[in-house]
Amino acid sequence: MKKKNEESMKKTTIRIPLDAYKKIAHYCIDNDVNVQDFLKMAALHWIDHKINLKKD
Repeated sequence: MKKKNEESMKKTTIRIPLDAYKKIAHYCIDNDVNVQDFLKMAALHWIDHKINLKKD
C-alpha cells in the first residue's frame, strides 16, 4: 500500500547525457542533496523565473 505522500506525486523519467549527470551528481554530493531533489528544484526554478529553452 502506498503512503499518502506518494499518492500525490507523479513519477517521471528523464534522459540526460552522462557528462551532465556526472556534473549534477558531483554537485549534489558536495552540497548534500539528492539528484531527484536537485532536478525538481531546478525545474521549479526555471518555471518561477520564466526561463525558456533556447531552440537551435
